[in-house]
Amino acid sequence: MPAGKRPRYIVGYRPGATLKRVLLDIGDRCTSQIHGAEAELTTADGTVHLHVRERVHAQSMMHVVTLEFSLDIPCVPVSVGTVDIRHAGMFRRQALEWRVKQGACGDFQSLLMHVSSSDVLSQALMQLDFQRCQLHANAIGYQLKIEHYGASEVVTRLPALRRYIRLTPVQRNALLSVFVAFHRLLQV
Repeated sequence: MPAGKRPRYIVGYRPGATLKRVLLDIGDRCTSQIHGAEAELTTADGTVHLHVRERVHAQSMMHVVTLEFSLDIPCVPVSVGTVDIRHAGMFRRQALEWRVKQGACGDFQSLLMHVSSSDVLSQALMQLDFQRCQLHANAIGYQLKIEHYGASEVVTRLPALRRYIRLTPVQRNALLSVFVAFHRLLQV
């Protein structure tokens, strides 16, 4: 950014406000260190370290602040690329879909067989209300990113409205279970 220019924020966006509310919802399940609109979380047992950041999605006369939770697992992966994880079923969740994105290379089939065979992970993912869940693999390791439907804030200007959508205890437990399960499965 050129010298003397300030970052341009969306009208009504309060950096870090949504993050602080979510940390209250998470409670004593994690310890945290906040840095503006980002935070580092560590599970109560100290095994899993997460990075959380606010993402602002601007729309006409409104914006939505969501949180992106990410977990880095350093290792030497067998593949390079991205896998999208989605719920299958039109009206009810029936299964999970693991879609390897174009441009990926390596042996993703063995990775997906290993990860999708975990009952603990599958149960937690089926309970979790996420809008985006991706597993990235590159030369330095794996990164799991989850953007949750809850743990967000909707702000409109006309009519003036600010609504926080909380992270319920069931969703909090499912979210943390997904990260713990991935950490155990992918750590070498």
